[in-house]
Formats: sequence, structure tokens, C-alpha cells
Amino acid sequence: MAFRANLVNKQFNSPIKLYSPGNVAEALEKQKQILANGAVGIDFHNLAKPGNLANSAVLRMLEEEEANRSRTGGKWLIY
Repeated sequence: MAFRANLVNKQFNSPIKLYSPGNVAEALEKQKQILANGAVGIDFHNLAKPGNLANSAVLRMLEEEEANRSRTGGKWLIY
């Protein structure tokens, strides 16, 4: 009788099942292609490009923080 260890995680929203060998193989299978050198792999230059950052709330917040820091001499403002 072979002993098989099971992973036990009591965290409610654990991502442990997302990384099963089957799920990893499926994700790689969907993205693999023939590369320029003839090998099979993932072309990371072909992945989705970021969207339009002009409408990014996070980018606006970072720009505002940078402007505030330049006005206060590089000190952090704590609200």
C-alpha cells in the first residue's frame, strides 16, 4: 500500500487547487506556439498589451502623490 500525502490548507479562499498539474498543463497548452527558432514555447512578446493608461485611476493617484511630494520637499503626507 503506497502512502500518498495530501495537502491540507484551512484557509477559506485558498488558491491551492488553481495550481494543480492539470491546470498548469492546460494553461501552458493554450499559450504554446512554434517560436522563431523552431522550438515550442510561449512568446512573451506576444502577450496582451496594457490598456489605455490615460484613464487609469491608479496612475492618476500616483501622479498626484508625486506632485504632492515635490511640493512638500519629498515628505510624505499622511491623511
